[in-house]
Amino acid sequence: MRAPSGILRHFFLTLLALWLSLGLSLTPASAETRVALVIGNGAYVSTAQLPNPSHDAEDVAASLKRSGFEVFQGIDLRQADMQDLTIRFSRAASRADVAMFYYSGHAMQYNGVNYLMPVDAVLTDEADLKRFVRVDDIVNDLQQAKNLRILVLDSCRDNPLAETLKRSAGSTRAASIGRGLSKVEAPRGTIVSFSTQSGQVAADGTG
Repeated sequence: MRAPSGILRHFFLTLLALWLSLGLSLTPASAETRVALVIGNGAYVSTAQLPNPSHDAEDVAASLKRSGFEVFQGIDLRQADMQDLTIRFSRAASRADVAMFYYSGHAMQYNGVNYLMPVDAVLTDEADLKRFVRVDDIVNDLQQAKNLRILVLDSCRDNPLAETLKRSAGSTRAASIGRGLSKVEAPRGTIVSFSTQSGQVAADGTG
């Protein structure tokens, strides 16, 4: 297995601290329902490909399975597949005690809203953002879990498609397109982890 990246190390330490603070077992527990959606998107069609997300997602999914999670896993998902998997996860989260979402890949913010990018996405104007997955929708899905919700976004890379949207939006609306991702307000009982600070970008790395 590859050595974990910085965000993966941070994720595993965060998860361990949460488990210990809540008195939860790290081993599978039949009395507790744990579900997770893990997505790694790197094989982008319209912009730079990312080598690490698929491997990171595989490592995270394997670790969660060992900890008793039912894992919904997707690698290099197109729009339709990404939407289908998030719908399946939403249904599973509604009956779970613990729900977690992990995403590695391209994302962006527009007008303060964070979007996750399927591998077949194009971004010629604002309307194309409807093809992306809104982080707010994922947070709402997580809120269905009874005890603990975890959101991990390893997706604060510089997104080249954001520049295309800036050019089409004009000088006034281009200001709505920020660097990295905007801050996610964590609802009560929810833990949010980024690969870098809000409004900043992180390198994909070479490991």
